[in-house]
Amino acid sequence: MDMLHLSARPDARTVVTYHSDIVKQKRLMKLYQPLQERFLASVDCIVASSPNYVASSQTLKKYQDKTVVIPFGLEQHDVQHDPQRVAHWRETVGDNFFLFVGAFRYYKGLHILLDAAERSRLPVVIVGGGPLEAEVRREAQQRGLSNVVFTGMLNDEDKYILFQLCRGVVFPSHLRSEAFGITLLEGARFARPLISCEIGTGTSFINQDKVNGCVIPPNDSQALVEAMNELWHNDETASRYGENSRRRFEEMFTADHMIDAYVNLYTTLLEANPEASYPRRCGGGQRVSVDSSDYQSLPRDPAPGPAAAPAGDTSGPTPHSSARSDRSRWRPARSPRLLPPLSAQYAWCRWHTASPCRSSPGRRVYARPAAAPADRGTATGGRFRRSSWWCLCGRSARSGLPAPAAYRCHSPA
Repeated sequence: MDMLHLSARPDARTVVTYHSDIVKQKRLMKLYQPLQERFLASVDCIVASSPNYVASSQTLKKYQDKTVVIPFGLEQHDVQHDPQRVAHWRETVGDNFFLFVGAFRYYKGLHILLDAAERSRLPVVIVGGGPLEAEVRREAQQRGLSNVVFTGMLNDEDKYILFQLCRGVVFPSHLRSEAFGITLLEGARFARPLISCEIGTGTSFINQDKVNGCVIPPNDSQALVEAMNELWHNDETASRYGENSRRRFEEMFTADHMIDAYVNLYTTLLEANPEASYPRRCGGGQRVSVDSSDYQSLPRDPAPGPAAAPAGDTSGPTPHSSARSDRSRWRPARSPRLLPPLSAQYAWCRWHTASPCRSSPGRRVYARPAAAPADRGTATGGRFRRSSWWCLCGRSARSGLPAPAAYRCHSPA
């Protein structure tokens, strides 16, 4: 996607979702890093899933001026379970156990969970599959962990039944490859207390220590045993954590909050101006304290441009004559960060005629829309959206904001 974006250079606002740093493939990262940095520098906005990840990511620290936090969200509909399926799972695994749901991958910390299950002898149900499934099952069998049940992959209905039956959700991911943790969201939706590790990602954004669960050091099976015992032997604490989980889910992690945040972001991008800031959205309404301008790095040159054209001169560039030969003068600089914001690109001009400049009375506009076809504007009465109309004075024909030097027209065509 990044190579396609850089090669195509689309004439549109660009938003990219940044999910995770490259953690394991260090050598490949050295080769990929120049391309990644160029790609992230070229987009208009970067969406991260949690402020924790923005604060801890060495990559995102370079782009905090255009990074927005929009957490993932889930539907909060109530699920009606089949009584027969509920009875089946209650008979199979009971109704008081710790639940893990996820893929069997190197960063999920399943070896830590098996250590904790062996030490505590508390019941654990593991749902999922993946590359390490055979290895994890073999290790549990060798240790004789009769208190650990593997269910394999399950459909949503069965998985939701287990969420309702469990004592708490345990999520021992110990590496930053775990960027968020949808399983924690699902546990919060069902009002369950949570256990997760502090790895500087969204897991600690969903699960706050001593609020709706326990946050423990990564790769520490003894700390996991203590957290599990705390929830197992203290009904009041487990119930309070569960209620707080559901409340936090409703306040920040519903699908409606996520949709509203994206609508707000897209609207702001389309209406952005150089003085506006991106909405630092968190959930659907909470703001993250990151102060910056969305076009902070846009070069500004308040110095006036070349002298104005003679009054009454209506000779402007036409799409047939000088547009091709003067293309180097009219096209913007290579970097997309030099593109002016959308509000500065609206202008009321005619294709073949120059129009008065609203910034400097008596001056005329001499510029053409970037990459506009020959017949563009004939059906719209001359209103060009996402066009680059600039006066000889070096300011936008409509907003009066300074134009980047790359957009200055040096003489009427």
